[in-house]
Amino acid sequence: MGVVGLRLKAELEGKAVIELEPIVEQKKSISITRSFPKQIAEYDLLRERITTFASVCAEKLRKQKSCCHTVIVMLVIDKHSNKNTQYYFNKAMTLPFATNSTLTIANTAVELFKQLHKGNENLKFKKAGVIVTELIGENQKQFQLFEEENPKHLALMKVMDQLNSKLGDTKIKLASQNLNLTWDMNQRYLSPKYTTSFKDILEIRCE
Repeated sequence: MGVVGLRLKAELEGKAVIELEPIVEQKKSISITRSFPKQIAEYDLLRERITTFASVCAEKLRKQKSCCHTVIVMLVIDKHSNKNTQYYFNKAMTLPFATNSTLTIANTAVELFKQLHKGNENLKFKKAGVIVTELIGENQKQFQLFEEENPKHLALMKVMDQLNSKLGDTKIKLASQNLNLTWDMNQRYLSPKYTTSFKDILEIRCE
């Protein structure tokens, strides 16, 4: 009967011959958004944060072997402390090619940030973020004839990821990022750590 015939016989008998590949659900978008410990108005500091958020998005894309077509940047002001009618600002750009390059995504995000910041120089922002969407798998990327990403980016990102994996996360960064700056979470409403922090140990008064 041959291999095909034997497989057909087994299938008719209700026996599974070929294992089905598991379906891996791919995210529709990746977003990195953070609230700042204090409101920020300085252009350079905001640009640095946007660059960092974009870099993290690119790293997450490469980890799940995806590329994005669209980059979105958002800025948020505190509507309770500002009289502006608009407190949420965002802009999006669709690239002519799919990418997961930190350089391309960061440069695109910074360009969008410049457009958002223009005319809003006097505002203080409490939150910012970068979102990448329209994701496809790396193996589904189609090369464009007239406008395409620098082919050197692929090798550069591979080396960057290898070094960060070996030396520790975010050891290798873009020059526009602050090597010493980290994200400070707003922990005003964090529950006391009674068992792990001396300053939070309960004090009992005996009267």
